[in-house]
Amino acid sequence: MRHLYSLLLLFFAVSAQARNVMSWVPPYSIQTSYNLLNTGSPANIENGLTHLGLQWWVPDGTGGITFITDYQYTSLGDLSDEVEMFVDWGDANDVETMLCLFNIHDDDFDWDIAISAFGQYQDESVASIIAEVEKYNLDGVDIDFEGGGDQSLDMSDFAEFLYKLNNELKKNGKTLSVDVFPSPCYNAPNVNWIPNLAPYCDFVNVMGYDETYEGNSASFYCSQNSDYSHQAVLQYSFIKSFLDKNDIDDFKVNYGVPGWMEYWGEPSENSQTILGHMADIENLTDGAGMAIWDIALMNGGTWRESTTWDKIEEFKATPTLSVEDGEEDNHPIAYNPASEQIMIEGKNGTLALVSVDGRVLQQTKDNTMDLNAQNPGIYIVQFTSTNQEQFSRTVVKY
Repeated sequence: MRHLYSLLLLFFAVSAQARNVMSWVPPYSIQTSYNLLNTGSPANIENGLTHLGLQWWVPDGTGGITFITDYQYTSLGDLSDEVEMFVDWGDANDVETMLCLFNIHDDDFDWDIAISAFGQYQDESVASIIAEVEKYNLDGVDIDFEGGGDQSLDMSDFAEFLYKLNNELKKNGKTLSVDVFPSPCYNAPNVNWIPNLAPYCDFVNVMGYDETYEGNSASFYCSQNSDYSHQAVLQYSFIKSFLDKNDIDDFKVNYGVPGWMEYWGEPSENSQTILGHMADIENLTDGAGMAIWDIALMNGGTWRESTTWDKIEEFKATPTLSVEDGEEDNHPIAYNPASEQIMIEGKNGTLALVSVDGRVLQQTKDNTMDLNAQNPGIYIVQFTSTNQEQFSRTVVKY
């Protein structure tokens, strides 16, 4: 598994894109969510979303996946018709509909069930997920495996699982996201895992919801990373500084916000609606998105107002800052996602395109290289100048 970690030393290129806004349909509010999306209250909710996760699948413990049947003591049965219903809605409204695989068992999250999928039966699970995505013509996959305690010994297996799953999804231009806990101090996976997971997915959802906001000054001993003890680890700005420290671009992260709450934030002067917290995310980051749990928006209030979704649509449309324009440390490797062209600026040498498993796919002594013939996915660009300077950059072709 050493090849998984070699990518962590590389600099990420940012593809020009709008911010992601993801939400979910939980198994306990399927019809409520569908009614909300279709009754026009608010009328423009679809304009604010980019991705909608159907949180309805669980591992079966032997490499397969199945619909959840017993969540919160509710018998759900076969959900095929419901999947097709939401896929049709997503297709009609330009919202990607995602298979969300989570590890609920006996009404609680079970890390052993998650391990069966990403560890013991890794290849079988990837095949099962891909088959289900193809069966329903879904647009991608969201992995929501949640565990208590320190599970960092499982990080490499989890990363390898994402690597394999992403490779298969990208063959057909599908999306992969993963959900993590908001603090680097507890539970799994958490913010501390992002540097190991981000290379193998399109974005990461930080499940902070009502805990994560810029005014949260709470601090505590950090058992999984003592460097962060007694710091305000649940602030947007802390998470951004963590991403910056690890050379991870903001567009790879969606900050969780609670769709069930009108106001959140303590003390009272930090309490805001979604409009205030969204403004904080926009002002503090260079392209981070939002993850709204969940789309039923049970609180109503500001969440159910069309003007709110006008603002969310504006937020979504705000582009990320691109580092391909030569703004970042005069890095000689630039990537133009519109033309799918890699360019070397101000130097001569050998340019190579390498797959994440180390295969050289293209090589040239020219100062440009086209990615038109390559499938969507993650690639490593390596450049060796004539005086033996070496540079690497990771690019994502969508």
